[in-house]
Amino acid sequence: MTEWWTYRPEHFLLFSERVYWRLLELYNAELWPWQAGALLIGVFVLYLSWRPYPRSGVLISGVMGLLWLIVAWSYLWSHYATINWAATYMAGAFVVQGILWIVIGVPGKRFQMSAQTGIRRSLGGGMVLYAVVIHPFAAIVIGRFPAASEVFGLTPDPLVIASLGMLVLSRINRMNLILWLLPCLWCLVSGVTLMTMGSPTALVLLLSPLIALVAIIVAKYQKPA
Repeated sequence: MTEWWTYRPEHFLLFSERVYWRLLELYNAELWPWQAGALLIGVFVLYLSWRPYPRSGVLISGVMGLLWLIVAWSYLWSHYATINWAATYMAGAFVVQGILWIVIGVPGKRFQMSAQTGIRRSLGGGMVLYAVVIHPFAAIVIGRFPAASEVFGLTPDPLVIASLGMLVLSRINRMNLILWLLPCLWCLVSGVTLMTMGSPTALVLLLSPLIALVAIIVAKYQKPA
């Protein structure tokens, strides 16, 4: 019997690297040309997060909640679950997160953007910008076909990174802290998965919760804008 300490993370991976990227290619082909619409939505929320006005929080909460629900069904449940049984549970968690975004931010109006300056604006804005504009091109940078790109609003990783970025830019309150838990957990799970496959984007996922933690610490000692 093999000793437990000899196991490495890749021994628990339920699929190969080739299968994972092929799944993304097929997923993108099935959704085309909705990627263009997702990009426009991403630019819209990016603008609202950088140039907030009184109703920005409501609009962002509604859009983000809807996107979490879409990713839960279209990617996690309908596609990722075909190669990873745990994705069915992940889909359920994404549904809960989507509902929380909507309930907290739309009728409750407890999610409010703040015209941040300094490190919070740099960290939060940079995360949203990366997720919407840069991350889709990561597949090309690491030597994959463009068809395997992960687009904001259609795949989990960029959606989660952007969510953390928007939380960094928002006014921190007890209700908002609930929205931090699942994105941080997903970054850990997805980061480890990508790391076992040798993908450089694993570093981005693993660092994102740390950036979020820095943002919380800064927010504690920074007066709301």
